[in-house]
Amino acid sequence: MKFSALLSAVKYPKELLQRYCRHQWEVTDDGEILIGHVKIQGSYSTLAPDGQGEIITPNLITIEGANHLLGVALGAATQYSKFYIAPFSGNVSITDTLTAATFTSTTTEVTAYSEGTRVEFVESAPANRAVTNTANPAVFTSSSDNLTIWGFGLLSTATKSATTGILLSAMKYSTARMLPVTGDTLSVKYTLTLNNS
Repeated sequence: MKFSALLSAVKYPKELLQRYCRHQWEVTDDGEILIGHVKIQGSYSTLAPDGQGEIITPNLITIEGANHLLGVALGAATQYSKFYIAPFSGNVSITDTLTAATFTSTTTEVTAYSEGTRVEFVESAPANRAVTNTANPAVFTSSSDNLTIWGFGLLSTATKSATTGILLSAMKYSTARMLPVTGDTLSVKYTLTLNNS
């Protein structure tokens, strides 16, 4: 995923890196990251046959994810060519210290869906300071009845329950979504935006 193209659209990229390295940044209640003149924010839009319709939920960009974004765009960090969306069933608090190493055990990652791996985030080219998969949502097909999903994470490793790589962001619903019948599907769109504040 070409996050560097997003960061190149903001003003003062060197100042952004300097402020981040000096810990001159903050996380808002909505999970946005504010660094100097830049606001990094994202949201998940999901649709399932549970009667709740389409729900848009702000994400929380993890510290690990923010470090990765800046390291790729302004440093020499490893860039992952693909990211993957993974559901979880734990009714737990999401904090910015959550990592790829702790995601599975902390959130109780869901693996009861027919797709063989976490579902790939297939993004369009960055435009208007955003990258999104709205043209190609990630779709999860339940392989059991009454599958409960409390939220999602965006990770760099495809294997279900893997503990390697990067957790870029995570989100949690205020009320769980349910896939009542085996074969029901839930689609997930994710948008990441960088703006000058």
